[in-house]
Amino acid sequence: MKGIIDTSKPVYKYKVLMSELLGYYVDVAASSPEEAQQYANNPDIRKHWNKYGISVVETTPVSAELITTKDVKDT
Repeated sequence: MKGIIDTSKPVYKYKVLMSELLGYYVDVAASSPEEAQQYANNPDIRKHWNKYGISVVETTPVSAELITTKDVKDT
C-alpha cells in the first residue's frame, strides 16, 4: 500500500533501516503474574526456558539514508 506523497516539494528515494523486535512465550511456575515475569527475566535461568510461539511483536524504522538526489517525479 502506497501512502500519499506531497508532490509540491521535491521527492527523493531513501533507504530505510527497519528494526524488528522478536517475542516468545516461556512456561513458568509461579504464584502470581508478577512473580512469573520476574522468574522469566532472571538471567541465571533464562537460558533454560523452552521458547515457543516466536513472532515479531514490533517493527519500527531506525534510520533513513538518501539514495538519490534527483527528484523522483522528474524521472
